[in-house]
Formats: sequence, structure tokens, C-alpha cells
Amino acid sequence: MGTLKKRGRPRRSIYEQLRVATWVKLVLQLSCAPLAELDRFYAPPNSQGRGQRQCLWHKYQKGLVSPKDDGVMGQASVIGLVEQDYRGTATWYRHLFWSVLERKALTWPEIQQVYLQLKGQWRYRLIDERHAREQFWRSREGIRELGAELIASPTLEAGTVILCLIAEARLRLNRSDYLSGREAFACWLEQSPFRQKFAYSQGELLHLFADVLGRDVLRRLGDYRM
Repeated sequence: MGTLKKRGRPRRSIYEQLRVATWVKLVLQLSCAPLAELDRFYAPPNSQGRGQRQCLWHKYQKGLVSPKDDGVMGQASVIGLVEQDYRGTATWYRHLFWSVLERKALTWPEIQQVYLQLKGQWRYRLIDERHAREQFWRSREGIRELGAELIASPTLEAGTVILCLIAEARLRLNRSDYLSGREAFACWLEQSPFRQKFAYSQGELLHLFADVLGRDVLRRLGDYRM
């Protein structure tokens, strides 16, 4: 007996919904325009070419659908068009943080590739540049050495590094660093752009990132439910 084919689109992750919703918040902050106006200016035509699809930005705001993105070289996509008028919005949407967050587990080569794409101090703190392309490329600094600095840095880059350090601890089977990394991520959320830029409460963030933090860390933090 054959299996039934499931209908509809695959379920979108909570992190993809968060990425789109915060991107919309950022556009609203920079443009000071209502959603209806953004819909008129930036909504793409429908697949039949019969004009623009209405109320698409309301769906973006709720994280129900994702805007089209052709990548950094694409100019015709919604992400590219908005970036032309409001610089920095595409940087937020395309940040490494989101792709790292979506991965259930990272391999060592994948972690290295993330570190190589980082800009600024974190790359040089994490990679021994003398051996960057060799097997033993990792510097000696880990979550214990970098944790306080990462927590105090209200950037997606810092959040990305913490996620990778959590993945490192999992690969090394280092339970102590695995716990320290997840606790550091919870502390970073307090200073993160999600709170500073978009006014999410810490309770909301702990709920959204519960899969990253784990039940043991959430129990340590107390009742996080809204």
C-alpha cells in the first residue's frame, strides 16, 4: 500500500518566522512607513503576473511567509529592493546567525567555515591564523575564556559564536562547556538585538530559544513561560 503524499508547504521553523518578523520590524523602524505603504512599494507580482499580491507584508510581519531573496548579487528580490532604500536590512536577514541556528548539529568543518566568515576580532580569537587551513586550526580560547566578552556584546556575531561554541562542546562531549555555552547564550539574550532593537522580553526569548537552551538551563532560570 503506497504512502499518501502530504499536501501543502513544509512547516516553517520558529527561527525562520523570527527572522522574517524581526526583518519587518527593522524595515518599519527605518522607513517609518505603515505596512500598507510597504505593501504597495515592495510586494512582488503574483505568479500569474496580475499585479501585486495584497497584504503580503502583513504575512511577513506574522512570520507566515518569507520574502524572496536572490542573495547578495540579486537586486530584483524583495530583500534586495528594500536594502537599496534601507541599508542594513539585508545584512540582518542574511546573517550567519540564522543558518547556524537552523542546524541541529554542526560538524568541525562547518564550524570552521562559520568562523572564517566572521568579521572583526572573533575570527582571530577563535582561529589560529598560522594553521587556518590545516587540521589543527582552532585556537585555545573557548567559552570559559570568551564567555564574558560574548555575553556583553549585543551583536548577532556574538550570538553566532556562542552557538558554535555550544556545537564544539557537543562534538567534544564536554558536558561542562556544553552547559556553560547554553547559560552564556541565555545571558547574551538579555543584551541581544532582540531586546535592544525589538523589545522582546527575556521570557519571550527564553521560550523562542528553548531548543537551544535545553530544559536543564531553563529550570535553572526559573519559570520562563509567558
